[in-house]
Amino acid sequence: MRLQSVAYVSVWVYDVSHVVQMDIDENAKDLDIDRLENLTKVIGELCECEVLLFNVKYINADGHLLRQAVRAQFLFINRTNDVLLPADLAISIIDKKALNPRMIMPKLSASSTYTVDAMKLSETVPHAYFREAALLLAIFTFLLFSVLIIFSMILCYHRSKFIREKKRYEDEKIAAGSMNKAKRYKQPLPYMESVEHNLREKYPNATDENIYTTQEIKMLVGVDDTMKRVRYADND
Repeated sequence: MRLQSVAYVSVWVYDVSHVVQMDIDENAKDLDIDRLENLTKVIGELCECEVLLFNVKYINADGHLLRQAVRAQFLFINRTNDVLLPADLAISIIDKKALNPRMIMPKLSASSTYTVDAMKLSETVPHAYFREAALLLAIFTFLLFSVLIIFSMILCYHRSKFIREKKRYEDEKIAAGSMNKAKRYKQPLPYMESVEHNLREKYPNATDENIYTTQEIKMLVGVDDTMKRVRYADND
């Protein structure tokens, strides 16, 4: 009579809604099997169900792997009917234990939450990039207008200064030309000065005592056109 050994294998089909995640702030190379088994046992006691650790991976943040932290993923199995518990139900059962302040509660989260957050993040990233680009464009436009305004003010100042200096130079030239013209062309006097005439003639043979001679003046007297001579003698 031959004895046959029979083995039973339990197979669970799960999806993202059954996965519970826990972040461990420690490098993966520093984790050992005993510690992970102890952590799984503690979580199972809190939930009062079987806990299966099936994955440990690095945390991906913005496309970069965080080497100093890992993320452990668990499945919770009901002990009575071997049915997988949803992640939200398992977390709610553990949260009820959190009312006891003496117990250290691990921080668990549903994997679906991360998935939804990732989807929301992928949807909001283009909008965030658009807002950042719009903000940078607004800042660049403001700086450009500020530089142009300052440059135009400097140009206006130098232009007004040049116009003032040019006008002053032209006025100085006009004033200097007017002064030279006034000196070059003298205006005649407003009246004619009378010229003094000396009717007395001095003869060469006159002496100092009697330097004047007899002068004759012709005059018309009356209407008969008779010319008379009038002699004036100066015996001084």
